[in-house]
Amino acid sequence: MAEGDVADFTIDLPIRSSSDDDTSNESVESDQGIACAYPIFYIPCSKASEAIEFYKTIFGAEEIIRNLGHEDLLVSVDMKIGSDIVASMEFQSPTPDEEPFPGRKTCVFSEDMTGLVKKAIAAGAVLKTKIPEGADGRFDGPVTLLKDPFENVWLVGSPKEKKQVTDMAA
Repeated sequence: MAEGDVADFTIDLPIRSSSDDDTSNESVESDQGIACAYPIFYIPCSKASEAIEFYKTIFGAEEIIRNLGHEDLLVSVDMKIGSDIVASMEFQSPTPDEEPFPGRKTCVFSEDMTGLVKKAIAAGAVLKTKIPEGADGRFDGPVTLLKDPFENVWLVGSPKEKKQVTDMAA
């Protein structure tokens, strides 16, 4: 294979059609009270627009939530690829090329945030910080940031009702 060539490959994934399930837009909680979890990608602020366009062009991603911060600066975007929320991109960081926390980041939406946080701490997670209510538009209420024993960061909070994408051009 020559340099720059791409090998063909196949991945078999289960496909769920809308006719298989009438509740595809409803939230279904696990036995632990968790409604949803998805990864977060930290991207330098200077590359926010480029990253959004890349995911839209390559994967057909659709913005479902856009959070604007001080002076309408883009703070985060939640995107959907196919039928699932697959990526939340954070654009604020201490320096343009530095991530605020090492390791992976995952949002976890739970109706029993307090119980989940207590259980995680009892199992070895460390409370890193509490984010005040309203500071993260994905959650309803405050958010707790935990770091597990494996260097992964978890943002735990209560799910917020779906909201419309805010238009960036104002």
